[in-house]
Amino acid sequence: DRQKFCAFMATNGGGEHTKIRDDFFEILNAYKRVDSGGRWKNNIGGPIGDRYANFRDSKLKWLRNYRFHICFENSSYPGYLTEKLFDAYAAGCIPIYWGDTSLCENVVRESSGCSTTSSETIQATIAHISPHLREYTINPKAFVNAHNFATFQDLAQEVIRIDSDPKRYQEMYFQPIFVGDFDPYTYYKTKLEVFLDSIVSQGAKAALRRGDGVHMKRHNRMLIKGSDPLRAIKMGAHREISKAIQKCKRYFVSKSKENV
Repeated sequence: DRQKFCAFMATNGGGEHTKIRDDFFEILNAYKRVDSGGRWKNNIGGPIGDRYANFRDSKLKWLRNYRFHICFENSSYPGYLTEKLFDAYAAGCIPIYWGDTSLCENVVRESSGCSTTSSETIQATIAHISPHLREYTINPKAFVNAHNFATFQDLAQEVIRIDSDPKRYQEMYFQPIFVGDFDPYTYYKTKLEVFLDSIVSQGAKAALRRGDGVHMKRHNRMLIKGSDPLRAIKMGAHREISKAIQKCKRYFVSKSKENV
């Protein structure tokens, strides 16, 4: 019963890394109006929600008016899957997706199969991810995957075909998101419990992890200063000498420029 066709939401655009997303918006918008609710290409009178407040709720509320949602990632490579696809599902839209190339594997479409070469329009080189590295599989019948098409014109035509065929639309709309009986809530709850249990059960000493960052280097210097005063003095002298050398270099460079 949704009367509005397609939603698009982006904060930034006009750059090389957003060209693919921008180009497809223009192509699909030429077929049928696409509402842009972000700051980029906004055509509804202003952006939706406050990006720095409870933005996701306002985004989902707005998306619930639309049949489709263009949810392109900022870049495309295997395994790069953000919240964009799942926000479309949460709002009840059919996602039009471009990004994680691993979602295209073993997919067959009527208009074209998975491309194994890059085209001038869609970067569709499909990289393989070993099945044992995947925690779940997205149902390929539950969204429109750009990587199944050679050009964005083909992709747009597929969206129009689905939109104009109520039966076809409903078949995709009611598809389960995941293949099999995967339950993300139970899966990640169990995984988190196992992870936390492994930390607590091994004891504080064995569980201790420290990275070699800026704060750790400062911490180590303090330990050295307390346990080996002579070494601490040498380290301090080395730092002061290095600063003096850099200061001298800057002085002579500025003087040489003045003489020129």
